[in-house]
Amino acid sequence: MIQKGSPEFATMVTYLVPVSAMIWGYTLLNEQIHWSLLTGLAFILGGVFIASKTRPGKMEERQAKDVALKSRS
Repeated sequence: MIQKGSPEFATMVTYLVPVSAMIWGYTLLNEQIHWSLLTGLAFILGGVFIASKTRPGKMEERQAKDVALKSRS
């Protein structure tokens, strides 16, 4: 998945596990969803968004490195 996608995508997928756990817990176990749970989830997803956000020019550097690595193979 990392080779076809990006490490940021893999990280985001990993951090979406709490969302699915909340949904399954609510659906199957009748657990309550409190505001503190939603606040924590917002912090997690916000942190993933900020960490995966690329700076201007950074994407071009990454693409150039990918092309250089592929040409060596």
